[in-house]
Amino acid sequence: MKRCVDKAEKQGIHVGLHTLSNFISTNDPYVTPIPDKHLAEVGASELTDDIDKLATEVPCRSPVFFNQMKNNNLHSVLIGTEIIRYKEVSFEKPWMLKECIRGAFGTAASIHKRGEPVMKLMDHSYKTFLTDNNLSEEVAGRIASLFNYTGLSQISFDGLEGNWSTGMGQYGCQLFVKNWYDKLVPELKGKIINDASMPGHFNWHINTRYNWGEPWYAGFRESQTQYRLKNQDYFSRNFIPGMLGWFNLATETSIEDIEWLLARAAGFDAGFALCVDNKITTINGQSDIIFEAIKQWESARLTGAFSIAQKLQLKDVSNEFHFETEKPGEWKLYPYQVKRYVHEQRVRQPGEPVFSIFDFENPYQSQPMIFILRLLPGASSNGSMVKKIILEVNNYSKIEIPVDLEPFQTIKSFGSSKLQVFDKNWKLLKVIDLMEKIPNLSEGGNKIVFDAVFADQGSSSFRIEIKTVGAAESVRTDQKGN
Repeated sequence: MKRCVDKAEKQGIHVGLHTLSNFISTNDPYVTPIPDKHLAEVGASELTDDIDKLATEVPCRSPVFFNQMKNNNLHSVLIGTEIIRYKEVSFEKPWMLKECIRGAFGTAASIHKRGEPVMKLMDHSYKTFLTDNNLSEEVAGRIASLFNYTGLSQISFDGLEGNWSTGMGQYGCQLFVKNWYDKLVPELKGKIINDASMPGHFNWHINTRYNWGEPWYAGFRESQTQYRLKNQDYFSRNFIPGMLGWFNLATETSIEDIEWLLARAAGFDAGFALCVDNKITTINGQSDIIFEAIKQWESARLTGAFSIAQKLQLKDVSNEFHFETEKPGEWKLYPYQVKRYVHEQRVRQPGEPVFSIFDFENPYQSQPMIFILRLLPGASSNGSMVKKIILEVNNYSKIEIPVDLEPFQTIKSFGSSKLQVFDKNWKLLKVIDLMEKIPNLSEGGNKIVFDAVFADQGSSSFRIEIKTVGAAESVRTDQKGN
């Protein structure tokens, strides 16, 4: 690790790490071959009889602590220096832990005598064990030692709530961070960027920031969105730097998704953590555009270029924007009116229409329609190819798009006759020139008719995004948030 840190520093890169605080994996030396006596316990009973090394049932005086299965992930007890896993508890006396696995996790199966304590180990749904306060302090110290030796310069204390296992509630969580900080060498204190999965007033002077909201539970824009936004109010009230949490750059992440995030960052004057894998960036066809957008939006934010009125609009997750560079220190901010619809492939009676009709309210002046059309396969099939798309506006303007569109491919229009076709990872496949004008969306209400000619029967659908754009607002570093 030290060699990695030193090598990176020579290239101007600072290395940090992410840890699950006091979570102890089952192959850790704190567990195997001899379990640490300070692994956290839920509670204990005692053996009511001797057992040998081969016994698969463990008799205990009480089923309490062992028969609670809701948060019982590893089904593990500790007797002496042996961890034993059990499947279930008998439903009546004599109480037995049944179908036991002896010498679990590399511990040694042993003979145990009547009266020995049977301790239920506390665990987590990540299939890990937890620590009592003594072991929490030791783990925090080991993390500090790693930083002292290697020169690491960032840490995220994920899973900080695991320290509830100490029995000291929020204090136990904050104490874990304090123990780490206290054991840092003087030259590192206050120099390491750090954050945590939960805030706490006690560590206000220690933590650089708090940054949570995870990307794993829904789409790019939906995962823990309300939690993220509520955090910004908390941070503001407590003079803590704004952070929007973690986001994941996937192969299918679009520039529209990224600008949605960057608008929120600008509105709340908040940073964010973006999970980026080099393999993913080579697959995502918009990676270069995405990174340039991050550079421009963040350059404007960090120089205080957005006005108070602009920030108010940028905070609203229902508002979308596009950001363009005019020249160094000056940008244009374009507001979008965006509506999303679904058109499903249907089977109807002969002569029955299968098109969809959508309403679109345009608050801006009349302009060519901007749209994004993505074809998705149905759950029961691989999906049908589309041979033609028809768009009509207000029973007047109409275009037909001849295209062999496969499932997960996308058509984009920026309001011109040249349409771009992308694969599922935003690699540009081709450009279609319609040689005719895209229909205008009038100011006010509009009726949009959408239809598609599918190559065969199925249950495919289109995800449709219709946009209009408003007048650009100036963003300049010399206005400094006025």
